[in-house]
Amino acid sequence: MGHLRLQLQTLSSLSVQYMKLHQLSVMNATVEVSESIRATQMLIEKSRQLNAELAKVESLYTDVKKTKQLLDQFEALVNHLTKPTQPPKR
Repeated sequence: MGHLRLQLQTLSSLSVQYMKLHQLSVMNATVEVSESIRATQMLIEKSRQLNAELAKVESLYTDVKKTKQLLDQFEALVNHLTKPTQPPKR
């Protein structure tokens, strides 16, 4: 009978230890998931901020492109107006 009692106590002790280990594992997993969610939310917010900044850069790029086109047109006009006229051929 003493051997059976010892086996039951050992089994109960192991069961308690496994339950504590399981609880600790679940708690750690919960913490890790929460931290991952928080990090993901921060990444999403940073991505939104970057997107807003890139929209400004894209607008600037469009302005520079239009300015270059206008300068090219102006240069062509100036070259056309300052080109020496050739006398008529005889």
